[in-house]
Amino acid sequence: METGERVAPIRAVTTVALPLAEAFETFVDEIGAWWPLPYTYAESRLETVCIEPRVGGSWFERDRDGLKRSWGRVRALEKDERIVLSFAVSPLRKEEPPERSSEVELRFSSLERNRTSLELEHRKLESHGEGADALHDRMLRAWPLVLTAYTRFCDARARRLSPQQPADSNAGGWSKPARCVAGLATIFVALSLVPAGAHLFELPNKLSLATDDYMRVQQIYRGWSLFGFVVLPAILLSLIHAAMLRRSAPRPFRWAVAGFLCMALGHVVFWMFTYPANALTENWARTPAAFDAVRLQWEMSHAVNALLSFAALTCLVVSILSKREADPVSDTAQRFGERGAARSE
Repeated sequence: METGERVAPIRAVTTVALPLAEAFETFVDEIGAWWPLPYTYAESRLETVCIEPRVGGSWFERDRDGLKRSWGRVRALEKDERIVLSFAVSPLRKEEPPERSSEVELRFSSLERNRTSLELEHRKLESHGEGADALHDRMLRAWPLVLTAYTRFCDARARRLSPQQPADSNAGGWSKPARCVAGLATIFVALSLVPAGAHLFELPNKLSLATDDYMRVQQIYRGWSLFGFVVLPAILLSLIHAAMLRRSAPRPFRWAVAGFLCMALGHVVFWMFTYPANALTENWARTPAAFDAVRLQWEMSHAVNALLSFAALTCLVVSILSKREADPVSDTAQRFGERGAARSE
């Protein structure tokens, strides 16, 4: 980025099942119990993370060897309402001097039924200078995951469970319905690729057949219309899968939308090109007058459909993998859950 160019702030929000004062205390005083290990210098050798709750107080981590590394300082503190922290971690994951630090503000708001909203804003990223854009992109992925860890810890406390339990019952940040929909969508999209793929691989040989031979070969497809019962659920499940990712995972959501659009476009291709050829030939029981043109239209529409189905399956798999990659992995969740349990005892 050019010197002085402003970098857009990062914003994230979560809601926890704790009253305001306890939610604030859990974030500030017990940050070492729930902060995800991948977002530390020490990672698996981390001992704790601390925020000294006073203006000018330090924000730091300490590893098992006693090595302390600063993340920044407290710039403003309004108990139970707001805390502003300098963020003194460089784009290369090294400690930054104060003048090259960005700023993280956390605002806590009381909601009904003893719940609390936390709004996070990470701003002034341009202060880091060269590499600020890369840091922005990394933290854009990191902050939602940090808040996910915090939310799980708070919600587990509200249910009087250890923090490990929600991580195990909701592995990878997926709810059970979301995992079920993702699995079914993958199965149905893969099944829809079976007939389309068969048509694609048969195409080179079939186009060289004489008219009578081609008409005889076409009879092997009798009953393949039953695959329509696979395509429609594949489209619907792809749409539901995308909808479930809309708020929680922007990048996987975009891949899921792309997969849905590929499936939907394939359906459009069928009704615009494949079905008219079937209707004209009475499902290839009658040789059409413009045989070569109708055959080419039918075969090429199936080929396009095969490519779209493959693209849809690829996008769907990438959306699932990127969602799993974006969420804290289960062993990490277990480790910071164990730290949280130890601190809570």
